[in-house]
Amino acid sequence: MKKTIATILILISLVLSFTGCINTTALPKEMPDDFTFYVSWGDSNSYYDSATGELRKRSGDKFVTTYIMTEDELEVIYNIIREMKIESFDDILSYSDVQGLYGCSPCMTVSISVKAGEVDRTVTAEKIPGFSAGLTRKGKRYLEAVKEIVDILEATEEWKSLPPDPSGGN
Repeated sequence: MKKTIATILILISLVLSFTGCINTTALPKEMPDDFTFYVSWGDSNSYYDSATGELRKRSGDKFVTTYIMTEDELEVIYNIIREMKIESFDDILSYSDVQGLYGCSPCMTVSISVKAGEVDRTVTAEKIPGFSAGLTRKGKRYLEAVKEIVDILEATEEWKSLPPDPSGGN
């Protein structure tokens, strides 16, 4: 009996320690050489993938271009994501603080994926009625980080050279 209880306690300890290791991996202070990110936003399929340089304003070939970030630009984005602490965000289903109302119009979905060192994380919030107030600190931090990254991307000449979005987006 004592052996069974001891075995169960050891198994529980192992599970908890492995879970702890997964959730406590933080982005290092210095940007790793393997850092890449992907961000998507809006209701018209806008996204940027730093691994490929693909910058898309909306669906359709005429709304896509290539934008390769400099090391300094990547460093700025890395620090935004690092300050957001994306690695500490838990299971995506726990993001009720950044989820919008299902009846919102227009709605948008925002997502950030990051790969850097041991961190490989994607955080998505769906049906958000814009960058709105009334969120928890974690939700605000997430949306503010997405907005900062989007503002940087939409300020580039590559973004500005894409045709206007006929749906009224940027």
